[in-house]
Amino acid sequence: MRALTFRRGFYLPACCAVLVVALAISVFIVPPADAQTSAKKAQVGTLGVTPNNPGNQEMLQQGLAQLGYTEGQQIAFVHRHADGEPARLGAAAAELVRIKPDVIFARGPAAVAAAVRATTAIPIVAVDLESDPLALGYAKTLGRPGGNVTGVFLDLLELSAKQLQLF
Repeated sequence: MRALTFRRGFYLPACCAVLVVALAISVFIVPPADAQTSAKKAQVGTLGVTPNNPGNQEMLQQGLAQLGYTEGQQIAFVHRHADGEPARLGAAAAELVRIKPDVIFARGPAAVAAAVRATTAIPIVAVDLESDPLALGYAKTLGRPGGNVTGVFLDLLELSAKQLQLF
């Protein structure tokens, strides 16, 4: 399952993440373009081991724009990464938390772990194709996760069992 997912790239997870980021923005931050009553721009912090792939960033921006959130109008992105060195993620996450974005979009297991260690107050939207959020303690249960982490996790034993039931 992992190989198939990676072969396809981040297309499916990124689309799902767009919806989760948009939901976090709409619930906690600002109304979409139709309701221009708020002058506050939501800050979306992105965190990864490497800089965000331009194609993935463009897809995220397009997806949010389709939902009424346009960069420069309702939202602003703040990017932090570890220059390809996972050991630097803790510092990048801490710097991002000091900026106080409204939501953190963490890409990959190391970035999710660094974001979780850096804050319990800022909502974290994760795209992690390798980790089980229940086993790592990011969520208490799938039905009632609690905490500040949500997103797309594809390495769940419960999800794998459900997929096997389909065949």
